[in-house]
Amino acid sequence: MGAIILRMLNNRDGQFINSRNDAHPGGITSLILARDGRLVSGGVDGRIRFWNPNDLTPSDNNYLAHQGSVTSMAFNRDGSQLISAGADRLVRACNWQNGQCTEVARTNEAIGGLAVAGNGQVAYSERPFLVTPENRIFLQDLSSGGVLGNLPDHRDRVVSLAYTPDSRFMISGSADQTIIIWEVR
Repeated sequence: MGAIILRMLNNRDGQFINSRNDAHPGGITSLILARDGRLVSGGVDGRIRFWNPNDLTPSDNNYLAHQGSVTSMAFNRDGSQLISAGADRLVRACNWQNGQCTEVARTNEAIGGLAVAGNGQVAYSERPFLVTPENRIFLQDLSSGGVLGNLPDHRDRVVSLAYTPDSRFMISGSADQTIIIWEVR
């Protein structure tokens, strides 16, 4: 495999503006944007890194979040915490300014999708490949850690989750080729 490179392209002409090959040893596994416009990357190395999107310079905000790949990331409502899931089967809430993390959940399998609602509800799905998947979405309260329940309606792995901006609905996408829109109460 060749070098893993983070590249900026000009949308108008497709020309490279900037690139760097030191983003994450082994590869980038997850990307999101912070409210301030910075690019946030998670990698095979278990690290989360923040980047200036204008010139791809890294910020001082980078930290080890997981032992193994970062599989999914989302910010909480006020942007003070970055919630991440990893191949280590953990969901963690981290203060991204100082890198201090707390465990939100420990799962039986690697985590597929992850989403955070404005009300502090976290949804995540396990992504088992070698056993019969349970196909469930787990719901948990971020502040208390309390389990709110699970949603078992997909017939195959749940690979993607998102909340609407008003947190009224959660949308799940599955390898069973379906999308379900759930009303959040």
